[in-house]
Amino acid sequence: MIENILGWLTLILILLVILFKTKDSDVLKFLLVAFMLRAFLVILDNYYFSLPGGTADAKGYVVQAQKISEEHGLAILLNMFQSENNFFISRIISIFFTLTNNNSEMMAQGISVALGTTSVYLVYRLSLLLWNKDAAIKAAWIMSLHPSMVLFSALVLKEAYVTFFLLLTLIPTILFIRKLNDTKEIKLKNKRYYLL
Repeated sequence: MIENILGWLTLILILLVILFKTKDSDVLKFLLVAFMLRAFLVILDNYYFSLPGGTADAKGYVVQAQKISEEHGLAILLNMFQSENNFFISRIISIFFTLTNNNSEMMAQGISVALGTTSVYLVYRLSLLLWNKDAAIKAAWIMSLHPSMVLFSALVLKEAYVTFFLLLTLIPTILFIRKLNDTKEIKLKNKRYYLL
């Protein structure tokens, strides 16, 4: 029972952050749709039937997170990137399990929902850097409604984490490339000016 309460609190917290932090109404629309779809699937998975893909890997990550939480607690922060096994996702989830003193699978799914919904926003930001606002909104809507992205963001799977971290690194990469291009253009203009 307490596990599901933590899951519900996680989903409510995500919704409140979206509602209070999003100022642009166009962005708010696709973020709410992205969140609602993912949250709906989490509720289906916990109360009605298991979602496809929500058994072996998804359960395995949660079980591993429980073990890590029990064995290491917050000490896992010291060797987050040094462990031999492939359970980086489980190490992240174990931190929340330790902090709440509870192993809530629904809370772990809520973390995936948060990452999936944030990824939709990051697609918007990345597209805005590359094109214009109309293209960015279209790209964000595609990301919001893409069936496999919705499903993988509602389960404890690595896809939501990989997508989030990939997008998070692409944005500064694009900004860096733009800055390099701007610097080259300034140097070229200065050369032309001195040649004249």
